[in-house]
Amino acid sequence: MSQVAILELIQAHGVTLPYEVRSRIVDTEGKLWKDAKAVTIAMIRALIQDYYKQKSSNTLKLEEMGWRNRYNVHLLSGLSQRTIYQEWGVIEMLVESDFLERRPSPSHWGRQKYQYRLSLDFLPESTSLVRSIQLFIEGNED
Repeated sequence: MSQVAILELIQAHGVTLPYEVRSRIVDTEGKLWKDAKAVTIAMIRALIQDYYKQKSSNTLKLEEMGWRNRYNVHLLSGLSQRTIYQEWGVIEMLVESDFLERRPSPSHWGRQKYQYRLSLDFLPESTSLVRSIQLFIEGNED
């Protein structure tokens, strides 16, 4: 799925950065705004990748969907490692505002401490979270 298609998906479902993030970013043409959008797109891409991988194997495990370490966020977002690994950079700002979730990493390879994913609270409401992800990614079939 291309970045343009993911942006269209975000716009179609109204997923936007939370007010706490937007209020900190005065210049919407500036680097922080672009970095926040790139990380958001990367985290949505991770969720989409895991959804389709699990859907093809007929095992949808919500608790395992969308988690990536900082290095994977760097690869998915195209942002420099310096931007991603900053101690008080864009990822920490998104975690602080509850837009991203953080958990301890199951692996400590490469000195990684945490994994991150898009907070599922920002998905469309449905009877189950798995259905919410399906609505977000595939749309409503009705």
